[in-house]
Amino acid sequence: MPNLADYAIAKDSDSSGYNTEFVMELQEEVQESFDKILESVNCEQVLDLESEMFEDQDKDTVISWLVDALESLRQSRNLLRDAAAEIDVLQKDAIKDKSSIIQLQREVIEENKKGIKAMQTNIQTEIKSYRDAVCSQNESKCDAEQITVEDVKEAVKSVTEDNARSRNIMVFGLCEN
Repeated sequence: MPNLADYAIAKDSDSSGYNTEFVMELQEEVQESFDKILESVNCEQVLDLESEMFEDQDKDTVISWLVDALESLRQSRNLLRDAAAEIDVLQKDAIKDKSSIIQLQREVIEENKKGIKAMQTNIQTEIKSYRDAVCSQNESKCDAEQITVEDVKEAVKSVTEDNARSRNIMVFGLCEN
């Protein structure tokens, strides 16, 4: 006849290293215990169990079931405690990651603003260069500040033609156009 002290639950040990396989094994053990008890007391569901159903069972059998149940509870408790701690760590990590992402997005926005500002400065400089090119061709319009779109187009065309002609190869006997 087993002694209840023989079935005493050992003090909690290090419960690190839980994984899906352990959880599945624990679930199977619990289900096997339920099935064994249900079969012994002629019951179909755990929810239908009543204390009177255990009166016909011997003391050793009931003690064995109790010890199995307590061990399952201990393992489940440890698993839940560790899972809760892991969830806390994961939540804190997620918050840190989101904070880092927000900071990086701010840096990207700042860099984009700098790029846009540089582009605006570059465009301003180029517009002044085109204006100067137009003014060099027609001094009277520059004094009166009456530069038209056609004047800018003509200045750009003359500058690009000069650049294009410097890159051309001349073949004697062919037309330049």
